[in-house]
Amino acid sequence: MNAATYNSITIVLGIATLATLGVAFYSLIFMLVGWKTGDRRRHFMRLAFAIALVASLAAIQYFVLFFIYLPTLHRQRASSRDN
Repeated sequence: MNAATYNSITIVLGIATLATLGVAFYSLIFMLVGWKTGDRRRHFMRLAFAIALVASLAAIQYFVLFFIYLPTLHRQRASSRDN
């Protein structure tokens, strides 16, 4: 994996994380505003899903960095030193 691919993946994950945080904020606000209505459960489920998705996106970013990109970078630099 080269740096351009890693940066592209990071940008997509960042945009997805921002969108998910927006959904979480939206759900939290509307859950609190409509607490006495029947939509409270739906907003809570959306909020819980958004929080889980943010954590998953962070885990994906961590996995890509430490288990794919950095080992590839290490192998590339080690092979360039050997030549």
